Amino acid sequence: MNSEKIEITKFILYHILNDESCAEVRRFIVQNELTDKVLFRNIDRSKDAADDLLTIQGSHFVPFLADNNKFYRGSAEILRFLQGLRVADDQD
Repeated sequence: MNSEKIEITKFILYHILNDESCAEVRRFIVQNELTDKVLFRNIDRSKDAADDLLTIQGSHFVPFLADNNKFYRGSAEILRFLQGLRVADDQD
């Protein structure tokens, strides 16, 4: 049996700085030491990030968390997912 850990794909959090829902998600990520798993993309500061988000979901709604074919929209949905991710990490 191979005991080697498989590297988890990075998630992408599309956000803006001046939004309380986005700030709540960012705080959770930082406080729970998930920054190595989540790439922050500020759509106000990066046209490429804004364009990518528009392509993925058809709007600029934030916060939005993406990982390949999985998407999480809004702070409540994202926080539920991240809490599960944190629990899974704690069990490793």
